[in-house]
Amino acid sequence: MFAASKALSRRGLDLTQILTLGAVLATLALAIPQYIATRSESFNTQQQQLTERFSKAVEQLGTPGNLEVRIGGIYSLERIARDSEPDHPTVINVLATFVRENTKILRDPQGNCPNQPVATDVQTALTVLIRRDSAWDDPASPLDFTDACLQRAVLTDLVAPRADFSRADLTDAILTEANLTRATLRGADLTDAILTDADLTDANFADLDPCGADPCGADLTGADLAGADLTGAVLTGADLTGAVLIGTTLTGAYLVDANLTRASLFAYLPTANLRRAILTDADLTGADLTRADLTGADLTGADLTGVGLIEVRGLTREQVAEISSRTTDVRGIPPAWLPQ
Repeated sequence: MFAASKALSRRGLDLTQILTLGAVLATLALAIPQYIATRSESFNTQQQQLTERFSKAVEQLGTPGNLEVRIGGIYSLERIARDSEPDHPTVINVLATFVRENTKILRDPQGNCPNQPVATDVQTALTVLIRRDSAWDDPASPLDFTDACLQRAVLTDLVAPRADFSRADLTDAILTEANLTRATLRGADLTDAILTDADLTDANFADLDPCGADPCGADLTGADLAGADLTGAVLTGADLTGAVLIGTTLTGAYLVDANLTRASLFAYLPTANLRRAILTDADLTGADLTRADLTGADLTGADLTGVGLIEVRGLTREQVAEISSRTTDVRGIPPAWLPQ
């Protein structure tokens, strides 16, 4: 009797549990669609707000005659880029376009940029680009500063792999520790620019067209490239007159027809291509030119004290005579070529 009563009680308990579970499932069945609808509505609201913020910021950016409003638009765009990863690439493209288009229109009919620093709003946009989260960038859309006038711009720590600086004027610009790997700098003017410790691995400074009678490479006259990494960089026809390349890495760099007159090159240049390079009066003290190609290079007056010329290609007896007339502290020259 007791056992039967206990079994009946258990069946009643099981039935209660089943009914409770059914009620829970029914509640979930009603709640889940409502939750999804609420989430979707919230997402749509956020997207609408981002769109409105973006439109307003772009409108502010294009406001003529009001510096404060333009700067406000720049900072508004920065906040959007931080708040929304999907919108980040679009914002960065807008800011780069703002910099490019609002500086290249300053060129005179001859194509020269005015001798003046970048405007406050342009520098503000550049600063925002410097501190952006580059991990959110679109690899297919590198920064484009083609033809931009960026004299005296502060670009310290800029991360701009594969950026296009073709024909940009970067006179006196500060690019310390900038990441310009595989960047294009064809015809760029980097006169007196500071590129200390910048990474220019595989950067291209050469023009695609034949040079002809005029220099076609980048103008790096007086540029400070101390400690910079120019591994594999293409510097064909570049003007490096008076440039500072102390501690610079130029492994495999292509310097055909480059002008390094009076340049300071306490540098690492193994396998560098220096065909027809002009090294007149250049200071190459302590430089490593192991397996470099010096075919047709002009070493007139160059100081090669302590230079390593091990397995150098294209070195002629005439060049050795020019070198040894000033120093005998050179490693790698065949003993038979040295004056007795």
